[in-house]
Amino acid sequence: MPFASGSVALSFAADAAAFQELNGIGNVACAAVLEYRHHDKSNQVGDLAQGPYSDWTGYALINTPSPIPARAAPSDPNHWHAAHLR
Repeated sequence: MPFASGSVALSFAADAAAFQELNGIGNVACAAVLEYRHHDKSNQVGDLAQGPYSDWTGYALINTPSPIPARAAPSDPNHWHAAHLR
């Protein structure tokens, strides 16, 4: 068993049944995290709009992209501003 010696040193059971139980706990925890993340409004699986991570909010830019350093003030400094690197 690959982790038997380390498991005994850490007071974990070193038998196959114990490892199978730990593996199962990890799989259940992973499935729960993935299920939560798939429906956290990031559109990871593309169920809110066409394609994974695509915009489903209808957001439209207010400020036009500007070069760095900016040569003009944005139309509305309270909104997201795209930077254009040259």
